[in-house]
Amino acid sequence: MQYFAFGIISVFSALLFPAIYLAGYGLRRIGAWFNRADPPRDRVGAYVIAALLFGFLVGSLLQPLWDCLQTGESLGTCVMRHSPTAGLGQ
Repeated sequence: MQYFAFGIISVFSALLFPAIYLAGYGLRRIGAWFNRADPPRDRVGAYVIAALLFGFLVGSLLQPLWDCLQTGESLGTCVMRHSPTAGLGQ
C-alpha cells in the first residue's frame, strides 16, 4: 500500500499553491493602490518557494488516491484502501 507518490497531481498542486498565493498578493496590492496605502512588503520569492514545496507535498500525498480512482474504483473504496488503519483488524 502506497501513501506517497509522484505524478500529475504532484505537479498540478505544486503549481496551484503558488498561483493562489500570487493571486492573493496581487489583490492585496490592488487594494493598497485603491486605498493609497503602502503596498504589501512580503518576501514574495520565499513565499512562492514555500508554497511550491507545500503544494508538491500535498499533491504527492494525494497522488495514490488519484491513481486508485483512475482504475475505476469508487471514492469510498479508494479512501478505505489507502487509509493508515487499513488492514489492522486482519
